[in-house]
Amino acid sequence: MAANIRTLFWAILVLSCFSNVLPWGIIQLPMCSESEMHVTASIRSRIYKEITKYLPRSPSYSCDLEESAAIVIIRRITSHEEDGEEELSHRGPWRPSFIEDVIHWWSPILKSMERVKSVGCFYRAIKEEVKTGELSCAFEFKKSSWW
Repeated sequence: MAANIRTLFWAILVLSCFSNVLPWGIIQLPMCSESEMHVTASIRSRIYKEITKYLPRSPSYSCDLEESAAIVIIRRITSHEEDGEEELSHRGPWRPSFIEDVIHWWSPILKSMERVKSVGCFYRAIKEEVKTGELSCAFEFKKSSWW
């Protein structure tokens, strides 16, 4: 009986360690407040899942960075490098695969982000006469230490 419990414990431990790299792993993202500066939970999950395909490591998700990304789109204001944030932003013709296409287009840049610590993204689609999609992601990086 004790051996079965011990085996079960180790199985759970191993699965929990590797669940973030396996395709069936559950992504737990924060619940950001619902406002014009935040996306829905399903869009947030879709973006995060897509963007982490190309990043060297899986960063934490930040509601504050999501808001920074929203400001880039809604108010057309970008942050400054001294804020410790960098953004990627794209606006173009909307299509069902807009998010995936833009993130794939960013992939060479994303693959080089070795020190990314956290990310937050904002997306909106304007479906008027000319359908337009906009996606912006803000990134925070680990500070380099010299010793």
